[in-house]
Amino acid sequence: ASASRRWPTPHSPPAAPRSAASSPSSPRRSIIPAAVPRAVAEPPERGLRMLLVDHKVIAAVELRRGRIVALDGRPPAEARRVARRVTRTLRLGLACVDVARTGMGTDGVRYGVVAVATAPLLSPLERVAGVDVVGPIIAAIEAHVGQ
Repeated sequence: ASASRRWPTPHSPPAAPRSAASSPSSPRRSIIPAAVPRAVAEPPERGLRMLLVDHKVIAAVELRRGRIVALDGRPPAEARRVARRVTRTLRLGLACVDVARTGMGTDGVRYGVVAVATAPLLSPLERVAGVDVVGPIIAAIEAHVGQ
């Protein structure tokens, strides 16, 4: 390692901008791809948590004030589409995506992303949703190893 390199400490001053791209005269660039749906500013009272394996929704539960509750039926098509789009954009084979309603659009209800977990806890989802989540994960791993 170079002797001139210093790692930040809790008492380090904030780092200065590295390039002219961050100057006020130049346009700002977003590091988030345009394909990712809009994020929700603060956690909502109600939302959906979906476990996706290879971009397919395996299990879904409802979030109510921080608690996981069984979902009646399937999650709405728009919520599933948003979750699939996030996992494809971020290239995640296994992820838990939390979404919430952001309002009504001209084509129906709109959903925004609240959180994405790349190492989801499987047992609460399996217990509440009543779905075997380990089987599809093992099948996906076997399919990728066989390729």
